[in-house]
Order: sequence, then structure tokens, then C-alpha cells
Amino acid sequence: MKKMYSLIAIVMLLVAVPAFAGPTLQTSHDVAVANPYFYNSGLPIGNPANGGWSVEAGGLITVDSYAQGTKSAQTTSYANGTGMGIGGAAGIQTAHFGLGVSGAVAGVIVDGAGYGLGKDKFSLSNNPDFASVRITYEGSVQQGNGILVSNGAGTFAGGQNLTGASFSGGSYQEDLKFGGLGGKVFDIITPALAVGVDGAGAVAGGFSTAGYVSTLNFAASSSKTVGFSAYCADNGMVSGSGIAEHQAVVSNGSSGLSYGMATFNYSGQSNLGYGVAETGGWTKINNGPNSSTVTSFSSSKAKTN
Repeated sequence: MKKMYSLIAIVMLLVAVPAFAGPTLQTSHDVAVANPYFYNSGLPIGNPANGGWSVEAGGLITVDSYAQGTKSAQTTSYANGTGMGIGGAAGIQTAHFGLGVSGAVAGVIVDGAGYGLGKDKFSLSNNPDFASVRITYEGSVQQGNGILVSNGAGTFAGGQNLTGASFSGGSYQEDLKFGGLGGKVFDIITPALAVGVDGAGAVAGGFSTAGYVSTLNFAASSSKTVGFSAYCADNGMVSGSGIAEHQAVVSNGSSGLSYGMATFNYSGQSNLGYGVAETGGWTKINNGPNSSTVTSFSSSKAKTN
């Protein structure tokens, strides 16, 4: 009989334990993702021998918000991203005159925000409220443009550049916890709260110009190209190159050629990085009755940070 009473007591204890257990935990979890992508390209307007432009931009941002509490939990996540780009090229070439220009720019921006709020029922021993917001992002941009004009008899001018940037990073925020008796009291009387806001972006662009003049005793040609790219994020990389070249020829066979090239490359863990490549020059020929003078000039530079 005593064994029967003992068995009944154990069963009643097992049934009664949930009634005295801690309150049920409430949870809330939100995730928002934005993944923009954009691409476009085009050929020159007019009749240049060669050229065109292209732009490409893409990004990804994820916002992950979490909250828990014995009384209530609430979260919100927001993610936004935009990839964009524009470009153009045009040119004209004849036997005696040629002119061309091209340019493009691409960009991407991502941003996000979130919050978590966890509230506990009043308890001196059980306060598991918690909240966190995690934001991660990455992205890249690239652009290329170029133009080439020629008279078909040896005189030409052309320039082109290609630049790009990439980035990554993010942030993590969670409810602050303090030690000691003061921290315990603070946790009892306040809810768990976490707020996170973060964003990043990159841009790449450039332009090229080219032109020439060609007559029986005089010829001149020139070209220039400038390319740049930059990022603003926790980590990133920029790179690019530019080439400008041209040649002038006159009827007696005198000619001049100028060529320049510049490249840049930078990778680092910093909030901002940028690079620039620039090169340009000119060539001129004067053909007189007793002499022929040829002058060529070229200058290039590259810079990063």
C-alpha cells in the first residue's frame, strides 16, 4: 500500500512541476535581403572605327534581427540596395578630321537597419530576455569605355579605361549585459534592446577623348583617358587601367607616335579606398619646303589610397 502511495506521489510531482516551471519563452526572428544587379552597354553613335561602353553593378545585404523574452518579443528588419550605371560614346572620322569621346559610370549602394525587443515577466531569478541585429553586405562595380578614330592612312587617336571596385563587411549589435548586483537589477527592470544600422557602396567611372587633324603638310593627333573607382565599406578593393595612344602621319612619310599606360590597384581594411589612372599626350608634324619636324609628348600617372 505504501508503494502505491509513493507511486501516486511521484506522478503528482511530475504533473505539478510544469506548473511551477519558468514562464514560456517568446521569440521573434526577422530576415530581410536585398540583392540588386544592373548591367548595360552600348556602341558609339556616329562612325568611329571602334569603341563603346559597359557598366555592371551588383550588391547583397542581409539584415537578421532576433529577440526573445518571457513576456513578449518583437523584431523588424529592413534591407535596401540599388545598382546603377550610365554611359555613352560618339565619334566622327574623315580623311582630314576625326573626333571621338566615350565615358561611363557605375555605382551600387546597399543599406539596412533592424531592431529587436525582448521583454520579461517580472522575476528575480529568470530573466532570459535577449535581442540582436546582424547586418552583412558585399558588392562590386565595373565600367569600361573606349574610343578610336582613324583616317585610314596612318593617322589615328584612341583611348580606353577599365575600372572596378568591390567591398564587404557588416556589423553585429546585441543587448548589453552588465555584471554584479547592479547589472542584475538593471536586467530585471529593463527589456532587451538591440538596434543596428549599416550600409556601404562603391563607384567606378571614366572617360576617354581622341582626335586628329590631317593635311598634306601638317598632321596632329591627341588622346586622353581618365579612370577612377572608390568604395566606402569595412573592407574593399579598387583597381583599374587606362591606355591612350595616337599617331600622326604626313604625305612624305614623317610620322610620330605617342603611347601611355597607367594602372592602379589597392586592397585594404579601411572605411574608404580609391584609385585614379590618367594618361594622355599629343603628336604634331610640320612639313615645310626644307624640313620636317615631328614632336610627340606623353604623360601618365596613377594613384591609390
